[in-house]
Amino acid sequence: MTNSNEKNYIVGLKHDDINAFEKLFNNYQHKIYNFSKSLLGSQIQAEEITQEVFIALWNNRHKLDENGSFSSYIFKITRNQVNNYISKSLHKKIFLDYFEKNEEKPQTFTENEVLFNELKIILERSIEKLPPKRKNIYRLNREDGLTYKQIAEQLNISENTVDTQMRKAIEFIKDTILEEYK
Repeated sequence: MTNSNEKNYIVGLKHDDINAFEKLFNNYQHKIYNFSKSLLGSQIQAEEITQEVFIALWNNRHKLDENGSFSSYIFKITRNQVNNYISKSLHKKIFLDYFEKNEEKPQTFTENEVLFNELKIILERSIEKLPPKRKNIYRLNREDGLTYKQIAEQLNISENTVDTQMRKAIEFIKDTILEEYK
């Protein structure tokens, strides 16, 4: 696909042209899939990420810049989707590891609720230990549901800075929680 063709497809996509979307999808789906698979190592997750990327592309089509690099844009979406997947998986793993360590098989809802509340307290303590700016970025993403782009715009920082701060926050929280219940 030439740059001028791609630009035409982007303009078409911005105007809800499903054929333009299909052309871009056909051109990028394998690249997105392979990139996701290389980061996650899983065919199933790579397929899910690829779907999520193109759903996000369609949902944000009106914001596209036909003069910008579409390749950079779509790979940024992919990176964000992969980061979100890893983060959610990490939180799930920490939660499951916690239950596994503290109770083989909780017998009642009350026991589950107590363990869950205990884990929430540990998680909140870990978040509170973050540096103020990192904590703010983490909360804006995880609690308020803002995207990296929205956070960057709100705080007048780059998306790269948001990404770096989120990675550091997640790593710190994971390490702190794991240390807490060793």
